[in-house]
Amino acid sequence: MAKITKRPIGYEEQQLMAIHNLNNDAGTRLGLIDVLEEIRKASDPDIPEDADLLVYTDAALAHLREMSDEEFEALDLTVDFPE
Repeated sequence: MAKITKRPIGYEEQQLMAIHNLNNDAGTRLGLIDVLEEIRKASDPDIPEDADLLVYTDAALAHLREMSDEEFEALDLTVDFPE
């Protein structure tokens, strides 16, 4: 049986998680999933900017659902603001 490997978290997904983890009152993986699900509900796929956001939101949600709480704790969720 082939070993399934997880896809690495991309820069955009990591930054999306980092930015919205600031609004994650619980500070947990499940709390961030809740925050991103709310963003997803408020987004309109017919608006180009929202459509792009939905792609990254869906990818981030998939990563968060696949990982353990321990893996979440080990993530670097530092926001990388351009200078």
